[in-house]
Amino acid sequence: MLDDETLDRVDGQYRDRQEHLDLFAEQLRRWQALELSSEQPTSIEGLMRDVEAAQVAVDGVLSLSAELREGTIERVMELSDMEIGLMKMLGMTPVQFKALKKRR
Repeated sequence: MLDDETLDRVDGQYRDRQEHLDLFAEQLRRWQALELSSEQPTSIEGLMRDVEAAQVAVDGVLSLSAELREGTIERVMELSDMEIGLMKMLGMTPVQFKALKKRR
C-alpha cells in the first residue's frame, strides 16, 4: 500500500518529465521549420514519434497515480473500523470499497 507522500513524489517527477517533453516537442517543431538536409526530416520525425510515445507513457503514469491515490494508507485510515471490516469481508480493495460507497 502506498502513501500520499510517495505519490506526491511520483507526480512531481512525472510532471517535470511532461514539461521537458513539451520543450523537446517544441524544439523539434522549430527544427522542422528550418531548411534541412535530406536525412534530417526523417530523423526529426522519428524523434517526434519517440516524444509522442513518451508523452503517452507519462500521461499513463500520472493517470495511474491519481487512481492509486484513492487507496493510499491515508485514505484507508479515514475509514471506520466497521468499514474496514466490511471491505475485507467483501474482498474489496479500498478503491473498490470507496466506489461502492459513492454509488449509495
